[in-house]
Amino acid sequence: MGQVNGNLLNGIGGYVEVKQYAQVGDQYLQRLDITEWMVRHQWYNVDATHTGCYGAINMRRVAVGWTFACEVVWDLNQHHPKALLQSCNSIGLVFNVGNPVEGQYPPGFNQADKQMFYYSPSALLDEIITVNNNSKDVVRLFCKGTGSSHLFLRGPFNDENAQMQTYQTYLANRGWSG
Repeated sequence: MGQVNGNLLNGIGGYVEVKQYAQVGDQYLQRLDITEWMVRHQWYNVDATHTGCYGAINMRRVAVGWTFACEVVWDLNQHHPKALLQSCNSIGLVFNVGNPVEGQYPPGFNQADKQMFYYSPSALLDEIITVNNNSKDVVRLFCKGTGSSHLFLRGPFNDENAQMQTYQTYLANRGWSG
């Protein structure tokens, strides 16, 4: 375990990338110009109390989930985020955490290995709120959505690549895109 306030991750340069349903390959990822993004992890526990619990509540985890929100800058030279996010099926999302400060990790890591991100093969858009504040700077879009798959953390010391590969194989065997 690291020390408290030791190697903090710098969020500067974080971004969100979107891939439309059934598109395979990183060449289909389209980057959103964002000011911030948030991912909320959720664990669903249910009461499974039955005879034999000796009067204690017996909880069981039955599912995991997640939601997301991001503040997107409306760039007229790019596709409107609604066009990217509103797929009726689902979208794939990459939430890049940002650029680590140089020297943050031990010597020997190359720059690509330092990038940490969350990846999900499937999510759905719930809403977009367009905000035009004349006293500030640019028009922004507040986007919210719900995960429709697992969410995997990728990067050094936190790589869930094996779990992601197993999950994608499972989806493919079921005939689902991811």
